[in-house]
Amino acid sequence: MKNTMLASLMALLGIMSTNAAADWVRVYSNDKLVAFADSSSIRKKGNILKVLSLFDFKAENVLTDGESYNSIIRETEFNCKDNQQRMISFSIHSGKMGKGKMLESGSDPQDWKPVSKEAVAVEMRDYACGNS
Repeated sequence: MKNTMLASLMALLGIMSTNAAADWVRVYSNDKLVAFADSSSIRKKGNILKVLSLFDFKAENVLTDGESYNSIIRETEFNCKDNQQRMISFSIHSGKMGKGKMLESGSDPQDWKPVSKEAVAVEMRDYACGNS
């Protein structure tokens, strides 16, 4: 239990400290959000790479507990060769660009799945895989 909590804390501290020094590059935009990738966070090992992304919403969103949030920071792994992805960790923030109060976070890696056909996922994959 202690090891799991420590690992979660370390992942979240990594997200928070990386956000402070992030080199955010605009990757995608639509009428609902602007998506950024931290070009300095891209790490590659074989066919797998990790990237930190930020989703900045144009309108406030609301969590189930009623709190409003404006941005999400995610660490995602991509298997560029097999066109797969999985989220490693995330944090939800009350302010724009990952600022404000951290409302929720998690660091339980998801299972691998095909990259979504949604434009934002495709653009993030193309950016990360093309800049590794």
